[in-house]
Amino acid sequence: MDSRQKRDEVPGPSAGPDDPFPAHTTTTAGRKLLRPSFVKVAIVASLLGFVVCAILAHGLYFTVIHHVQQLTHETARATVRGLTPAERLEIAEQTIDTAIAAYPLLRRDRISVNVTAAPNDPSIYQVTLRYDASHIGIWSLADFVPLPSSQIQHSSTIRRGGY
Repeated sequence: MDSRQKRDEVPGPSAGPDDPFPAHTTTTAGRKLLRPSFVKVAIVASLLGFVVCAILAHGLYFTVIHHVQQLTHETARATVRGLTPAERLEIAEQTIDTAIAAYPLLRRDRISVNVTAAPNDPSIYQVTLRYDASHIGIWSLADFVPLPSSQIQHSSTIRRGGY
């Protein structure tokens, strides 16, 4: 800073001699030079908080989706031993009841399972799990963070045995 700039700047009325951070500096032309750093920090901090919340919410959502996919595949593999659709459905329900302990984010009462035959090929059947994830705390952030549907559905297709 040269001497001419220093001579043109005069502390504003709120800045005293002991104030190391004056609220503003007034030039001799009468313009106020505000410190924009506080405004920048407030904007950046709020944006950073928003981004962190969005990352955490979507990370939790993707974890739940992954758990539903894994449980669907595990259930579909277990239903291969069933001979009739009713028996496959019963095996699917039993598999979910025993395997749910390995997935801490999932609740058994929010899972529905369906075992159906493929319409165009009788040697294929499909296991579909639907999960209601509305109990997870991320949906309270839905006003601030765009989130997908709380209803998660995943299907796995299996060919019947007896080749």
